[in-house]
This record gives sequence, structure tokens and C-alpha cells, in this order.
Amino acid sequence: MLAVLPNSPSLIYPGKQQELLLEKRNRLLDHLWHEGILDSLDCSLAKDGTFAGSHSPFPMRLPTHSID
Repeated sequence: MLAVLPNSPSLIYPGKQQELLLEKRNRLLDHLWHEGILDSLDCSLAKDGTFAGSHSPFPMRLPTHSID
């Protein structure tokens, strides 16, 4: 997935516009297969792979722990 993210990550990123991201990923995988970099099995398995649909926000505060 990281290979197909555009230079403007605010336009497309995991959790937003999933269909467009999948299309771009599959287009890249097909290209790699046609170039002989991937065989048909690897291409198929990569297309069947899932990815995280959304991200978790960063916590706004740090946990407090006492050091004894």
C-alpha cells in the first residue's frame, strides 16, 4: 500500500477512499506481474491481502506512571 500513496497523503490514505486506494494498489500489482517481477500466484495473493481500514488517533496526553 505504501508504494501507491500519492505525494499528497491528505487526498488518499488508509481509512479514507478505500476503493481508490485498492484500485491503485491492484494497478501497481498488475504492472509488476506484466513486467515479470511478480508471478501470478504472488500477484493474486497480494491482491487478496487486507490492510487496516482506519488508523487510531494518537493519545492527547501521556500516561502517568510513578517510578519507585
